[in-house]
Amino acid sequence: MTTAPTLVAVSHGTSDPRGQGAIRRLVEGVRDRLPGVGVRQAFVDVEAPDLPTVLAEVSGPVTVVPLLLGAGFHVHVDIARAVDAHERPEGWGTFPSQAGEKR
Repeated sequence: MTTAPTLVAVSHGTSDPRGQGAIRRLVEGVRDRLPGVGVRQAFVDVEAPDLPTVLAEVSGPVTVVPLLLGAGFHVHVDIARAVDAHERPEGWGTFPSQAGEKR
């Protein structure tokens, strides 16, 4: 049996408690929808933990999901560098699409 990869949700980070709550609720919703999958939160700026820290803490396959509205510097540089810096002998994970799932 294969182990599900850990999903690491990466957002920008903010000092605004409303924004922090919105991201926290989103990540909790993902966690609720994916029972049996480790779901971790990381940030590229302002908040902690940062992505390199979370990647160093997680063993096994990992899927990094940017929670950013655009594909700018943080996606193409910050997140890409953090992922490139962490070798994963187990590989990087993928998740099957939840599209069309009936509940």
